[in-house]
Amino acid sequence: MKYPTNWIMQEPDPNDMHIVVGFLAPGEDMKSQINYVMVQVEDLPSKPAVTLDQYAQAVMINLKKAYTDYQIISAKNRDISGQPGKELSYNMTSGQSSYHNFLAITLKDNKAYTITLISLSDKYPQLDSAANIRINSFEFANLQASIPGIGSMVGIPAPTH
Repeated sequence: MKYPTNWIMQEPDPNDMHIVVGFLAPGEDMKSQINYVMVQVEDLPSKPAVTLDQYAQAVMINLKKAYTDYQIISAKNRDISGQPGKELSYNMTSGQSSYHNFLAITLKDNKAYTITLISLSDKYPQLDSAANIRINSFEFANLQASIPGIGSMVGIPAPTH
């Protein structure tokens, strides 16, 4: 996965948010990250099979539960590494901060792959292109994740330490 050289790549320890890698925006601190991109991989049940539309719907429902002011800006289809995908842009508030986030989802081999840009609303125009670089260069790997709750942690900002 390609990313701008002024971003910092970080591989997290095993976690319950399915995050396999994160990228900090220029000037961000790992202890109080605000603007970043994360890649999440979630194992899905094989029976019944989960469709892309079902998964995207579960993500939107869970975001609405997590953020009462969650508002979809756009939702559309998007190709991700040769697979059908979904792209979702949305606004939400966490604490005193307003966010404009963007995520792209695809499914392959009973796994959900999600790339999410978490961005303060005023930083989004500067960071959107960096997120798209990652999505356009994304390739599948044998990444592991397995926590129940389909789509329950996707698009939700990672906890700060």
